[in-house]
Amino acid sequence: MEQSLKHKTEVFDMPSEAKLYEVEDDTYNYETPKDDYQQIQIFTLDEDDKASFEYRPYFEKDVIDDILMNNIDIKMLKIGTKDPNHIFDMVNEIYIILFKTPDNTLKYRLLKLDLDLYTKFKYREEKIDISNSLNKLNIYAGIYKDIMDDYKKKIEYKHVLYDVYQDTLDFELKLNIFKNTKLADILIYNEDTSLAPNEIICNFTPSGNTLYECKQSCYNGIDKLSNPNLCQKSECESLCDNCMNLECKWNVTDYRSDLSLKPPTARIKAFSGNNTIKVTWIRPYTNTPITQYYILVESSTGQFFNIYVHKSESELNEYIIQNLQNDVIYKVAVICKNKFGVSEQSNIENIIPDTNNSFDKGVDTIDMSQYNDALENNYRDPNDKSKSLDTYDKYKKQIALFEREIVINDLKDIVVDKLVGKPNLNMYNLNIY
Repeated sequence: MEQSLKHKTEVFDMPSEAKLYEVEDDTYNYETPKDDYQQIQIFTLDEDDKASFEYRPYFEKDVIDDILMNNIDIKMLKIGTKDPNHIFDMVNEIYIILFKTPDNTLKYRLLKLDLDLYTKFKYREEKIDISNSLNKLNIYAGIYKDIMDDYKKKIEYKHVLYDVYQDTLDFELKLNIFKNTKLADILIYNEDTSLAPNEIICNFTPSGNTLYECKQSCYNGIDKLSNPNLCQKSECESLCDNCMNLECKWNVTDYRSDLSLKPPTARIKAFSGNNTIKVTWIRPYTNTPITQYYILVESSTGQFFNIYVHKSESELNEYIIQNLQNDVIYKVAVICKNKFGVSEQSNIENIIPDTNNSFDKGVDTIDMSQYNDALENNYRDPNDKSKSLDTYDKYKKQIALFEREIVINDLKDIVVDKLVGKPNLNMYNLNIY
């Protein structure tokens, strides 16, 4: 990555890990020690901070306003280096805003700056020491008036940090929260690559099996990381209502109707236990019985991946995954199957097994014969005492290979293209104590 400073461009190596400590006063929530070369601060934006962007024109205000209006748990991450002249708290800094979306997804966005304006405001702000002022909003307003009354240059926002090979930063930002030296929480932020408000163009191409599916796909397009369809609701309705191409399959009378008979997508909820995860969901409504469910589990490190099969006719379903590692993030999803095919992948739940967690019903009291611990268990009758373990083991390998081929055939598109995905090797860890 490279960093644009006011008069030059330098190579910037994002550290793979840094330790931050809680600050006693109200200036910042967390920061690195003052003597560290790499200086990092994380602070929650209070109401004055949010209002102050009105008077800090070196930030791209419409981008920040959009984030503040539509998200929660908003924090600012400031990364720089120690000032050798001991004038500023840090130099060569970048600003990254952290937030939680309405669907509880954690995102970060690197903020663009006008470096000329930023330099002017920075010197003025440092002289007054705004961070320790009780009336900082009025101070920001005063600085704004003094500088902007005579400022004639065109304001140009640019990325201060960028990758010369691609348009995005493409790294994960992981906050490891420690309480009393013990890992208490892990927050993983992924880059928000959605268009800024001034870049939004409705570029949705209508398609789908039904008119309803087309409109829902358009409505949800704003949340997608790739190929966002950032349209107004009225635009979605107009595009789908007037679609006459062959991709709008409700207009094609000879389209294979059985595709619409595949199971709907399930909505799951996962719970953390000691070396275990419990997954629950309600059977999606369908006129054709669901024959089985596939539970897909992957660790965030990419070192563990497994597919479990669960056969059930119940409306309320529950599956317990055992023998997992505590304090490791697992991503869990469910796929439904009926005689017409498989559903789309459910929502993904990120769960961390913990030694201190337990379910309402203890794992020891659950009849595990109700569940399939692995693909082979579908063929094992736990009540049949006549079958010895040796006899079962003779056929276990052949059975596993046979069913694995069936599962791979069912899930080949989803596992390859849509599942949790390859682990992101570009990860930035912040350990907070």
